[in-house]
Amino acid sequence: MTIVFGNTIQGIITYSPVVPGSRDALDNDVRTGCIYFVILGIGMFAGSYVLMVFWTIAGENQAKRYRESYFKAIVRQDIGWFDSIPTGELTSRMSG
Repeated sequence: MTIVFGNTIQGIITYSPVVPGSRDALDNDVRTGCIYFVILGIGMFAGSYVLMVFWTIAGENQAKRYRESYFKAIVRQDIGWFDSIPTGELTSRMSG
């Protein structure tokens, strides 16, 4: 992004209204810079989307492992322990 911005600014700096063809060069440099910025924006959007998808998948897998280990720990409890827990609390704890 810095290189694209620098090239665009360089085109603006080298513009001189008295030199013939300088206006066309300025238009070309600015137009090219804008196109590159749009391409960079699209690339950043796609990259951010892919990054969020992978983080979401990783988080869901980790939550699944926690729930499975919690369920295994609950199943190993003594039967008397289940009598002291209100109905539905175990499922709400697992989903929470």
